[in-house]
Amino acid sequence: MILDDYVQHRLQTPSARGFWPKPDTVKRDLFALRDWLLWNEERELTGPIRSAHVIRPLPKQERNEIHTLTAEQEQFILERSRFIFEGCKGLRFPDNRNGREVMTQARQTGWERGAFRLYFLLMIRCGLRPAEALHLRWDEVYLDCEPPILKLKRIMSEGGDYIRKLKTTKSEDAITIPRYVRPEHRDQWSGPSEGVDLVKELREFRGQLKDDGKFGPWVFGREWTPGDVEFPDDAFIWRGLKHETNDPNLKAYSCRHTVGTRMAARGFSSEEIARVLRNTSRVAERYYIAGTRMRDAFDVMTGERVQVKLATG
Repeated sequence: MILDDYVQHRLQTPSARGFWPKPDTVKRDLFALRDWLLWNEERELTGPIRSAHVIRPLPKQERNEIHTLTAEQEQFILERSRFIFEGCKGLRFPDNRNGREVMTQARQTGWERGAFRLYFLLMIRCGLRPAEALHLRWDEVYLDCEPPILKLKRIMSEGGDYIRKLKTTKSEDAITIPRYVRPEHRDQWSGPSEGVDLVKELREFRGQLKDDGKFGPWVFGREWTPGDVEFPDDAFIWRGLKHETNDPNLKAYSCRHTVGTRMAARGFSSEEIARVLRNTSRVAERYYIAGTRMRDAFDVMTGERVQVKLATG
């Protein structure tokens, strides 16, 4: 299958929110992904990407040419078609274990829309639930001892099991494993079994992604209108964590998606979450803007007192 065939496939498939992709956007994002894969394979990297290594697109005259993908690349794209990232100008992966610095650098270059969403959605496509992927730092998957293309191939072949294996091999950088992972996967984890305060982690994560507001209401290339309920969608967690701003609309927007995240972590189906968010979004907005904690807004929306905070040992 050549790229044009895939573009046609994408154009005939609306997103979960009912948006129909534009031809130019699909082709641009697909070429960016193709260039990224080719860049890694051609150079046969033998170690982690350093800050001097930047994944650049192919020359402009080559970018619009049609190339045939290898069978493995084709399978990689087709199985994870919905993670094609939006607004990506390139991918930069500095070898930096400090998550805050990595995010700051990526944000300054305008590339975090592609890099972070790509890896988060890749984790989802490999079988992790959103709550699990949220606790997996993107550099734990990419910036490791293996050449990036080999790591991608292993992720493609082994899926979530390999990602969990990566996570359990970490010692100093290991993140506390939450208890709300699916029961069938709990025996695959090693390390501490104690949970975390999800609300606290969400706030810390959102703080790391703090922006000056230059993107305004634009989140991942799409304009959000106050009152809209854009759910279910693979990127809802990133939208919820994207901004910590004084804009009350974005605050309420972040609250709704944070609530959606917590409901997903507790096992609610997409339909149940969508119904809750659609019916009571205004209540959550009022509570959040008034400064009420997210947990209280969550209790109001679901009509029940849910203890999401878990003991930490």
